[in-house]
Amino acid sequence: MQHSFEYARAFRNLRLFNQFVKERYDYILNLENGELHKAIGGSVFGSHNLLFANLGRFVGLFNLHRFPIHLNFDGKLIPIFDAATGSLAMYPMNKCRHCFPNLK
Repeated sequence: MQHSFEYARAFRNLRLFNQFVKERYDYILNLENGELHKAIGGSVFGSHNLLFANLGRFVGLFNLHRFPIHLNFDGKLIPIFDAATGSLAMYPMNKCRHCFPNLK
C-alpha cells in the first residue's frame, strides 16, 4: 500500500514539474522552506528529492529582465509577485545545492 502511494506521488510530481517547464517557468520555489530549484534545465530526479516533495505547494518563477534570480547570494531577500492574488512577498534566497552546486 505504501509503495502505491509513493508511486502516485511521484507520477503527480512528474506531471506538475513538467507543467512548470511547459509554462516556461525558470524556477520553482518551495514556499515552506524558500528553497529555489531549477525548472528549465532542471529535473525532479536527484538528491534534492523533488520526486517525493509536495510540488502542489511550489510556485513557478520567471526571471525579471535579463538578471537571473539565482545569481543573488543566499539570504538576500528577493521579491516574489503572485500574479494570481496580486500580492508581493519577500523570500530569503535559499538555492537548492543540487540544482546550483557551484553557487552559494
